[in-house]
Amino acid sequence: MSEFPDSDAILAQFNLLMGELLQGGMRRGRFRPWEIEILLDFESCTLRGAARREVLGEYQNAVQAEFLQGAHLPLRFSEYLERRERSRTKRKPAKGTSPAPKPKTRVR
Repeated sequence: MSEFPDSDAILAQFNLLMGELLQGGMRRGRFRPWEIEILLDFESCTLRGAARREVLGEYQNAVQAEFLQGAHLPLRFSEYLERRERSRTKRKPAKGTSPAPKPKTRVR
């Protein structure tokens, strides 16, 4: 028996969960422990309305990409949000600061 659960089955279950969240309701009463963690993370986030749906779709794409790279369980939603925020801060200079000056080129 494998040490990890079947990745294809987990990804299919994850996509089902995301579909239920995007549609706005759960149609079942039993969840796997990793699904409960995702649901609790998702419910505790401060995003609302269209932004929440947009981020949820981005999260689903990120998890699918990780599964293509060999992940065995979905990334927690809160971890995805942290990574997303770190990525945004790396791309944007802080407010009140100017971007790094371009090096001057010498003309001969």
